[in-house]
Amino acid sequence: MLNYSNGTLKFAGGLLNPIPGVGPTPGPTIYHVTTSGTHGSVVANPNEGITGTEVTLSNTPDTHYHFDSYTLTGATLKNANQFDIANSDVSVVGNFLEDTKYTVTVNQSTGGTISASPVQGYTGTEVTLSNIPATHYTFGSYNLIGATLKSANKFDIANSNVTVGATWVEDTKYTVTCTNDGHGTIAASPTSNYSGSTVTLSSTPNIGYDFDSYTLISGTGASISGNTLTMGTLNVTVRGNFVQVTPPDEVQIGDQIW
Repeated sequence: MLNYSNGTLKFAGGLLNPIPGVGPTPGPTIYHVTTSGTHGSVVANPNEGITGTEVTLSNTPDTHYHFDSYTLTGATLKNANQFDIANSDVSVVGNFLEDTKYTVTVNQSTGGTISASPVQGYTGTEVTLSNIPATHYTFGSYNLIGATLKSANKFDIANSNVTVGATWVEDTKYTVTCTNDGHGTIAASPTSNYSGSTVTLSSTPNIGYDFDSYTLISGTGASISGNTLTMGTLNVTVRGNFVQVTPPDEVQIGDQIW
């Protein structure tokens, strides 16, 4: 029978003395893996273990960022995303880079102005185009380099910068043809113009004639007021009319006739 009294263990009336160096064996050391990252997160599986434990890393970048590399303290990668725990805790930092931002350049041309919104963005960013025609022009089409329209005025940025231009259609200019009755000449300035715009007429009579009037020979919708011609929707022909100057009555004074 065993008895314990006053710090002494007795067996059948005798003493039981402990044997030095004999006792429970300590377990293996557990090392820990900590992870961090800016613009993204990193996960280690498992996140602790004894020496020789294989750890697999994974990462999730933030929006518009992508993974670049891992930086390890206390261990060394043995492939792209795995390492073995050695004899210390391990710190893992995920390095993330911002995705490329591409620019949208707008080239202006005679006939109007165009704009893009936004003017820069990441791959997949939707860009909306708008246009304002100049007077006497209408919008024709957009011309894109580096992207393709997905609708009448929208496109998505791909993997390059984009250049946008436009074509414009000029309104029709109608011509002014000047004729005369043979006793003088007329001129128009300018010699062509848009519907609703005006042209200034001028006249030069021959000697012995005075200017009388302008006659609109042809030109649907055109009209003349004084020396101003308002253009219609067809080419115009205008005739200048001149009248002969009537000489004064002859008067004889002496031998001279006046």
